[in-house]
Amino acid sequence: MRKMIASTLVLLFSTLGAPAFSGGQGTPPADLGEVLGGVGVYLNGMTTYRVEKNNVRKGVGHTFRSIVAHAARKTLKMEVMEGVDPQRAAEYAAGQSDVTIALYGSIPSPYPGMITQTLACPDEFKPQLVQVETAANRVPVYLLNSTQRFTYGPCVEELIAHRGAMWFAYSGKRRTLVRVDVFVPREEFDEGEVLDMARSFEFRDGEVLLDQAEVEGQGDPADTTNYNLVWIAFDPLGANHVSAYGYPRKTTPHLDEFAKGAVLFRNAISASSWTLPSLMSWFTSMYPSQHRVTNAYSGNTEAGPVVANLTDLSPSVVTFAEVLQAAGYATAGFTGGAGAGSVFGYGRGFDTYYDATDFAGFDLVMPMSLDWIGEHQTEKFFVFVHGFDVHGRYRPPQPLEKRFIDPDYSGPYAGGAEEYWRLRDDSLALGSLAMGEADVEFWRGWYDGKIYQADRRLGDFLEQLGRMPLAKNTIVVVSSPSGNEFHEHGRFDHGYSLYDELIRVPLLFRIPGRSGVTVHDQVRTVDIMPTLLDLLDLGAAEKIAAQMTGTSLLPLLEGESLALDAFSETDYLNRAFKRSLRTHSGWKFIYTMDSGQPELYDLNSDRGEIDNRLEHNGVLAYEMEQKLFALMKAMGAAALAPHLP
Repeated sequence: MRKMIASTLVLLFSTLGAPAFSGGQGTPPADLGEVLGGVGVYLNGMTTYRVEKNNVRKGVGHTFRSIVAHAARKTLKMEVMEGVDPQRAAEYAAGQSDVTIALYGSIPSPYPGMITQTLACPDEFKPQLVQVETAANRVPVYLLNSTQRFTYGPCVEELIAHRGAMWFAYSGKRRTLVRVDVFVPREEFDEGEVLDMARSFEFRDGEVLLDQAEVEGQGDPADTTNYNLVWIAFDPLGANHVSAYGYPRKTTPHLDEFAKGAVLFRNAISASSWTLPSLMSWFTSMYPSQHRVTNAYSGNTEAGPVVANLTDLSPSVVTFAEVLQAAGYATAGFTGGAGAGSVFGYGRGFDTYYDATDFAGFDLVMPMSLDWIGEHQTEKFFVFVHGFDVHGRYRPPQPLEKRFIDPDYSGPYAGGAEEYWRLRDDSLALGSLAMGEADVEFWRGWYDGKIYQADRRLGDFLEQLGRMPLAKNTIVVVSSPSGNEFHEHGRFDHGYSLYDELIRVPLLFRIPGRSGVTVHDQVRTVDIMPTLLDLLDLGAAEKIAAQMTGTSLLPLLEGESLALDAFSETDYLNRAFKRSLRTHSGWKFIYTMDSGQPELYDLNSDRGEIDNRLEHNGVLAYEMEQKLFALMKAMGAAALAPHLP
């Protein structure tokens, strides 16, 4: 069996789950024999095991079954994967075997941002490989020690509660892969009995295939129907502070390295300038005025404010996660809560959705994500990973990174969350802050330090993900809902305006089988959903085509060009009402709806949006204004702004 790179430290069968059954109607079968008979498998003594769990998940062309059964104090766990091609089966078995062996070595903690610790395992407690002759062929069986919680890995003798075995079997005729884990109390372990059980294993068609050499060249490991998806939100990160996008400070070395093998969209424009409406636009391919989740509250009643919820406001809208869930994907989201909270409708379509800690960062959600991925390696999956690491209200576990702050700075600020939030509130109340250049540079250095720390956590996560055999079939997307303003236009924070420091965001796709490339054409974050649906080859994209405002970006990946204009909007806290149109040719028009104030900028010569060209290019300003108004009316925005011409 050829070697595979070791995966994350979380195994598919790490702990016993609560009793559950979702494989059919009624109660679980009385014994394991009834379950295994249904998948054409025979195992000595299987009728003596009582089934505790028999969960079935159906995917597109695949079925995944998790089984837990007991006989006295013995426990047997099985994972049955039907509809698996030989190549993928052999690679998965090889990878999981390597992972298990690696767990018993001296290994570092896999969790980003945590202190590395190592544990050594005495040689006598490490896995033993035994080749067992079955009726069909030779099967490698690993004899293993485990803890009371059925976890594999380095442990001292007093922690060893079980001994047992692990092996894999595959039927090419049935296209079925089975993993078997047997746990026996240490004092009752009989090596001969366990090996006899492994020896008895057979498919009713008599085929057991585990040798990679026998299946070399079969299957298509890069088949788009088998892609997994990891979608990472780095919140709020503007492209103007990312070194891969030309920022002079080396703030994102790990993201820069990731970019070398990714499609980097240099001009990606967000639908809004803050988290809540922006993320909803990601998952619906609709602008905020269309999905209508524009603020935390949608109205007021005598009982109090009404939380804005997608289901209440736009019940017919289908989310990206719902499309994938319906296609058989296991789905999970691990977020920083707050503006990404499920109360707004973000949990729709996710089997698991974490949002319990507001303004949480990668240090919390990335370990959770790795654990979840480790538990779903045999399934097609989509996981959304979101962290507020560079937000003003995020409190990092480590001291502030000061490498980008002038060591001679002696101003009044120390970089605390409370200080930052006061500046944000003053920005809203006063409209503009009077601040010296040294203080502004302090806060920009503070922001860059937070980016640097978050990038390190991102790098750790990507490294752990890259060690998994599934990585070669996994699309990874990295982006941000918005950027952040640090006095470029007199304010702090985000949401209030639509200048490029807020709406031009990083967007990178790492796609299996594609090399790194930079796309200079303007794209929009509403284009992410249709692009991913195309990459995943999901027919569901056609069913919601009328809903999606965005356009698939696959033509850009093939060297074609797209002339896409970008619309953005914000009704931040019902205190700012702005709309913008950014043309593919480099002009930008901003309209403040409550005051009627227009702005026009030539981004080709004025990237900082300092020189308002309204008086010099009146005809162009009028044309862009009319185009913006027409777009808003088409989206129903006129109902929200009766004064609109």
